[in-house]
Amino acid sequence: GKSSLWIDAVYGNEQHSLVALISVLGVFSEVSPKLISSHLDTLLPYLKADNGLKHEEEAILCSKVSRILKNTTLCLNRSDIKGLNESDVAKDLVNITYKFGSSTISHAIESLYALAFHEYTEEGSISQKKIVNLAEMFYKYAYKMKDVTNNFSKIKSSIRTNLHRALTVLGCICRSHGNKGIETKESPTIHGALIDPQSLSWDNMLNTCFSLFSLFFKKEDESTKCAAVRAMSSVFIAQPRWMLFSQQAGLLDNILCDESFPSVQHEALLCWKEILTLEEERVESGRAKLEMDEVTSKRISGDQDADASLIGSIINQHSARIYELCTSLSQIIRISCVDLLGCLLRQGLINPMEVTPYLLALQGDLESTVVRTKALSLLIIEGEKRPEMLRQRICAGVKQSFLVQKQKSSKPTAIMVDKSRENKNVECIFGPIYKEMVRGNKSHRQSLFKNLLGLFDNMSKDDKKKEKRDPHFHLSLLQFVAQVLAHLPFETSAEPLFIIYQISCIVSLKGTQIMDDLASFFQSTQLCMDEDDTNTEADNIEMVLKSNDPAKHEILLKMNDKAFDLGRFSELVASASAITLVLRLKTFLRRVYALSEIRCMEYLPNEKVKGIDKGLSFPDKMPLFNSTLKGFGSRNGSMNAAFHFIEQYSEFRALMRQDISKNRVNNEYEENVPLKRKSLSKAKPRNRQSLPKKRRKSTSDKWNSDESEEENEEEEDSEDDFF
Repeated sequence: GKSSLWIDAVYGNEQHSLVALISVLGVFSEVSPKLISSHLDTLLPYLKADNGLKHEEEAILCSKVSRILKNTTLCLNRSDIKGLNESDVAKDLVNITYKFGSSTISHAIESLYALAFHEYTEEGSISQKKIVNLAEMFYKYAYKMKDVTNNFSKIKSSIRTNLHRALTVLGCICRSHGNKGIETKESPTIHGALIDPQSLSWDNMLNTCFSLFSLFFKKEDESTKCAAVRAMSSVFIAQPRWMLFSQQAGLLDNILCDESFPSVQHEALLCWKEILTLEEERVESGRAKLEMDEVTSKRISGDQDADASLIGSIINQHSARIYELCTSLSQIIRISCVDLLGCLLRQGLINPMEVTPYLLALQGDLESTVVRTKALSLLIIEGEKRPEMLRQRICAGVKQSFLVQKQKSSKPTAIMVDKSRENKNVECIFGPIYKEMVRGNKSHRQSLFKNLLGLFDNMSKDDKKKEKRDPHFHLSLLQFVAQVLAHLPFETSAEPLFIIYQISCIVSLKGTQIMDDLASFFQSTQLCMDEDDTNTEADNIEMVLKSNDPAKHEILLKMNDKAFDLGRFSELVASASAITLVLRLKTFLRRVYALSEIRCMEYLPNEKVKGIDKGLSFPDKMPLFNSTLKGFGSRNGSMNAAFHFIEQYSEFRALMRQDISKNRVNNEYEENVPLKRKSLSKAKPRNRQSLPKKRRKSTSDKWNSDESEEENEEEEDSEDDFF
């Protein structure tokens, strides 16, 4: 009585609140159906769909009330079931199938079936007659339409809509009819002949309708294919083993193939996720055990509930294709793929080591914030369970992200510019995962930096044995990685200092070796005859750029001669360009974060982080890292290529001279304009010469010092929280 007054009061005051209220009651019916069963008389009139609401709201309302009815039928007595069968409930549920969409139809059919085949329902009741007549009517209509045309997009939309409704209703009836815990002995007939509508019965319902769905899947228009896929998935929910038969027949491969419509692929991904979710609910709710106990006596051997893992195993066979669809041009397909992968990960049906690189690659989906957010949530969950695994796969994820962007754009980028902010902040696409899972652990972040910087080291090795990889393509990857390292959201000075330290190690070993290789090459071509080149000044090849007319310079003309090995020069310049990128990165990090030369030289990665390295100075506006390399894009003729190679060669030698001499004055490759900084006046002194002399501290001094240092760090963090 109180609930009736409550509903009437809300409904009378504000109709929009009615849907929300019924939704809340639906939650109660899921948890405790007995609480709602005594109030069905108040709720059932809403199934007539004449509540004065908008069409969308009426659909939601009917769907919720139908769901409540299905949940409460389990706890109704014989008199209650008899009263429902004698009322207009069955008629109202049938009328819902004529008015609304697939979701509402599904709930209405489930409720009608639960009422028609309840243990207290008498044979030949109104509800049983209604559902049988409904199945026969829609099967007859679909059977009549099967040979009308191969492309239903060319006929009237009303006819096409009625056909799709027929497939939906038949699929929902098959889902309820086959999902009774008893395994059917018949196998699906995918390519079999259809029976006449007069021969349709409950015994041959599943097989007959599945053949009908398979036939309509072969039609040419995508909307009919989607309706057929949805209907077949309803059968899979009722009989999971039929999904295995369809897999063996190649039907699932046809649904996800490249030739399939994107809308069909999207529908399949949604259906598969729904199948997995329902199977998960069946197991967790205990229904699977009850059904298994019910049929155990009828089974002699074998897995008593193989359906729980069968579906996941079948979908797992298509994991490679699902990974490919993660890079689809369609945003809705990418979202569906992430949702499906999340379901597979949660149920333990897929290897996290394989999924992680693709989830990391989706962090570079600059078109969809939803995709990035969903993928990040899955990465955080997996990182909390398997932090070591995530750390090991980040480098592979960076490569995969590059490959994904390379398919869509000739210039992949690892940075995003937040235009919503006033200063248009620059952010790395891997910044969130770095902050959440890597930054807080010293060993994890150092290992990540080593792995990423190792790509530059591998590029410059001589023992790559002429691998079948394009050096220009690999340089594009290095440009992408350099952007990642330049714009990660660092929190302390120790992070960029470690990168600078590793770059110095790479340059000291590989930079000099490349210098020697270039010198030997030019000596063999007699373009540069200085045998004892110590790179203290520009050589004659660098002087080409400073001439009045470089195009007519003698050295450039010789390089464009057929006798000159321009291919070998290109390989050497490619290796040098890898070192150029890390030297640029070193200069960028030092300038952006105000790291002095002395501070970089005194940093040792194995030592405990010093107090001076806990803070970090940020610029007011983060500049963009320049990762552009000339001469390795589109080929515009040998003249331009040779000139760009000389440019890269000259920059490499200049940066090497700069790095060796530690002299950064009047450097033509570095801007010496100081950056505006946040709270620069409050920054701690950077050089050891400016620090006060050490004195022996008492215990109280030590604690006071630690507290003040923590306060200063918190103050800097609050002011410098740029990212």
